[in-house]
Formats: sequence, C-alpha cells, structure tokens
Amino acid sequence: MIRSLIAEECCDIYLTGSNSRLLSGEFATFLSGRLNTVDVFTLTLSECLEFERAYRGEADVGAIFKKFLRFGGFPSVWRKDYGGSEADSEIADIVSAIMMRDIISRYPVKNPDVLGRILNYLCDNIGNLTSVNNIHTALQSDDKGIGKDTVYSYVGYLESACLITKVTAFDIRGKRHLSSTYKYYLADIGIKNALVGFRSKDISGYMENMIYLELRSRGYSVWIGDNNGREIDLVGEKNGRYIYVQAVAELSGEKVVNREFGNLKGIDDNYPKYVVTLEDGLLNADVDGIICCRIADFLLREDY
Repeated sequence: MIRSLIAEECCDIYLTGSNSRLLSGEFATFLSGRLNTVDVFTLTLSECLEFERAYRGEADVGAIFKKFLRFGGFPSVWRKDYGGSEADSEIADIVSAIMMRDIISRYPVKNPDVLGRILNYLCDNIGNLTSVNNIHTALQSDDKGIGKDTVYSYVGYLESACLITKVTAFDIRGKRHLSSTYKYYLADIGIKNALVGFRSKDISGYMENMIYLELRSRGYSVWIGDNNGREIDLVGEKNGRYIYVQAVAELSGEKVVNREFGNLKGIDDNYPKYVVTLEDGLLNADVDGIICCRIADFLLREDY
C-alpha cells in the first residue's frame, strides 16, 4: 500500500512507531532510498516550560527543572500536571505497555521477570561503564540459571523497543570509535525514578542522561569520550563540529575541579567545552575556554 502511494506521488507519508525495527529488514528493502528516519524523544526542559505555560499560564524555571529531574519529560505527565506517585504510576504504566506490546508480544521472552530485572539494573547504572557480562554476573548472584545468551537477547529487545540506548566510546585523538567500551542511557530519566526510585547519590548519572537526550534531540550524534585514557562524559558531533561535556554534581574541592577541567584541557581543539554542575561553584566561569554552568542553564542554552 505504501509503495503504491509513493508511486502515485499524491501525498507525503508518515509512519510512526515505538519500535526501532519498524523499518528494518523487509520494510527497509521495499522503501530503500525513499525515506528519512526521524527519531522522536520525550520532552526537553525547554519543551516542558512550553507545556507549563500553555496549560497553566506561567512557569518558574527552577521549579520546572526540579520536576523535570524527578519525573522526566513524558508529555502526559506534563499535560496532566502529575506529581509524586501519580507521575510514577503513569510512567510505570507506559513502560509496562511498551514491554508487553513491543517486546513480549514480538520476541521469544520466556522469563518476563528477568527482562524487568535487566531494565532495573540498567536504571541503577546509568552513567556507569557497563557490559552484558556485568549484567549477567549481577543477575546470577540471585539466579544461577540465567544464561548469558538470554541476557544478550533481552538487552537487545530493550534497545529495539527504544527504552534504552547503547552509547559507545569515541577516541578523541584518533577520531575512531571503540566498540568495547560503552554505557546505557534511558529513553527518559523518569523511567529510572518510576522503576527503582529517586536517589540523590546517582545525580551525576541523571545529569549525563539528561544531557545525552538534550544533545540527541538537537541532532547531535553522541558518544562517551576517551582522551588518551581520560574519560570525557559526553562528546557530541553535528555537521563536523564537536562539543565536549563533563557532568558533575558539585565542584567539591580542588581535586574535583582539577579532574573535571583537566580532562577537558587535554583536548587540543577549539570546539566548545563545558563543565556542567548541579550546585553553585565557578558558575559562568571561563577557565582556559572551558565554560562552567548549571545544568538547567546548559539545557536551555541556544548557542551550541
């Protein structure tokens, strides 16, 4: 049907779906050269402000950021002005529907409980380098019968349903990708809070996930960075231009300052470099061309 409509040149066609394999395999072959794929994300912080102004007339940036940090950017949460347990329940229901519709009903999932435990493990470890081996080892501590092949398959199913994204490393000096090092980020930070609860000790991971989604929503390809053994939290590239970001809850002492700024100082180019914090400290400072700002200000910037 779609091919016949294309042949008639009578309309533009938009296919939407929550599964990344919608246009893979046979579909992609049928429509080869005739389509563009557009990734759709949950709301960014600036879009949450737009929602708040549209539905309630005014918006305080500080209050909206706190809600965004706690509940993420699912549109239904903002449209209905949910908070607390209502928001968590709404998000948990969305995740449950995706798990059932886009994974369990499509793939040979023999143990849905293990699938849920894998997602919970990834929620617990956003911002941390991880691997399927790590996940398998953690699950085996409770259930020796879980096979590594099962974990590989289930992680792939979560990726295909767009609940998680695997982000590989990028060798900044060599300008090459390192497939052996990677992290997983969530499609929305609200998923972590709804499934495993909000934990302030994980704040750097929250920040990385939010910055990752912000850059992706602006059209950047995003990786974690490796600069001669020094980790750069996030590296973005768009149209041949790069951006480098370090995310840290607070610059608590000289050692932390030297680490976060030092990792960026070692990058020998003139592309934008940011140290993004949750708390005050060196705010709006420019240290050797490295800009330090609050995460809310970074997410709302228009000049990168």
